[in-house]
Amino acid sequence: MKKPSLHIIAPLAFLLIFPLFLDRRMRVARRTIIAKKPSEIFPLINDLRNWPRWTTWSRRDEIHYAYDGPPSGVGAVQKWSSRKMEGTLAITQSVPDQRVAYHLKIGPREHVFDGVFSLDPVSANHTRVTWLSRWNGSSNPYARYFDLLLKWWSKRDFDASLGNLRALAESSEKLPEAALSAAASAQAHA
Repeated sequence: MKKPSLHIIAPLAFLLIFPLFLDRRMRVARRTIIAKKPSEIFPLINDLRNWPRWTTWSRRDEIHYAYDGPPSGVGAVQKWSSRKMEGTLAITQSVPDQRVAYHLKIGPREHVFDGVFSLDPVSANHTRVTWLSRWNGSSNPYARYFDLLLKWWSKRDFDASLGNLRALAESSEKLPEAALSAAASAQAHA
């Protein structure tokens, strides 16, 4: 009987040992520069009804949306479902023209993500938009391979979504009146 060779044992050993060293705290951060002022980008992020207009997920799958709470800002909630999964997205912090934080739960086992959009002016008419998301990976070290895959998917989808957001913000397309009045209301209450 032949003994397994080193070129088979070494990769298998690596696959078994590698996840034990992976950090459970996962993080994805992506950024882009948009040729608009923060006040012109903020309504696209702060009003969850605008998210289907620029997120890549809504372009890839047929998603059904429902909304609870105020139309924008803290307390705004978006519930969504597709053929593959469902989730709830809630805005937890809203600082006009500067920052929007959210809490996202996905799927039946409720994968939980916390995210932040930061709007930082870099010139009179240009804004750096940073999208950061964090989550705790699985306590099972071998399930962390899925977390690595999720991290890769998130980077890809965040880049595509930020590109869509840039195109929408820089286009001549006007925001719906409801979004503009919600943004003005949010600024008045801040």
